[in-house]
Amino acid sequence: MSDYVVIAECVDERTGNRYQRGQKFPNPTPAQEERLTKAGCIRKPTDAEAKLAKAEEEARLDRVAADQAERERKAMETAAPRPSAIASARRRKARSISSTSASPKRGAPVRR
Repeated sequence: MSDYVVIAECVDERTGNRYQRGQKFPNPTPAQEERLTKAGCIRKPTDAEAKLAKAEEEARLDRVAADQAERERKAMETAAPRPSAIASARRRKARSISSTSASPKRGAPVRR
């Protein structure tokens, strides 16, 4: 089974979806195929249409894969700390340690 081309408006009895001329009717049951073909509502796609549909589907799948890879790449970039952020954190920590554990500065009053 494959998608058929709609040549006259029809309704899929399984789902209730309405299909307009030019749309694709997805996988009709054998009974639907016979009834809708006799009524002139659907037809099998030509070889050229089938090749085009296959190419479009492959292109769509490629776009989906590329979008997924891009989302994963962005997620990895945001999840991994940047080297500059790590260096800044180390400098802040070093400053806080040196300011709390160092001896008093010259000229500073000493509390006793």
